[in-house]
Amino acid sequence: MHVSIDDFGTGHSSLATLRRLPAQELKIDRASWPTWSTMPTPGPIVEAMLAMARTLGLRVVAEGVETDRAARSCSMQMGCDELQGYLFAKPMTRAIAVEAWIAPASAGCRPSSRR
Repeated sequence: MHVSIDDFGTGHSSLATLRRLPAQELKIDRASWPTWSTMPTPGPIVEAMLAMARTLGLRVVAEGVETDRAARSCSMQMGCDELQGYLFAKPMTRAIAVEAWIAPASAGCRPSSRR
């Protein structure tokens, strides 16, 4: 089983929870990332979250990567392991996800880009 802490940086995110849960991944919520058109770098809060995740040995997912390629570039430069958002795909049902991503991957094929 793979445990992800979703929406980190919003609501009741608890630092103590990070130590107690057997999590392997921290998903930094899109609200924590800057508005890429007006702020070119993530800023000290996101940098601190990334450093904390690294210290705890957690993989980092940047949520909310949508249409701005600067967001994708900067996220990767900051050390995120994965990116999630509309830049790659819109939310989809399980059936569509299996058809578009999982089935082709298990057959050794890459999915076509549907934009």
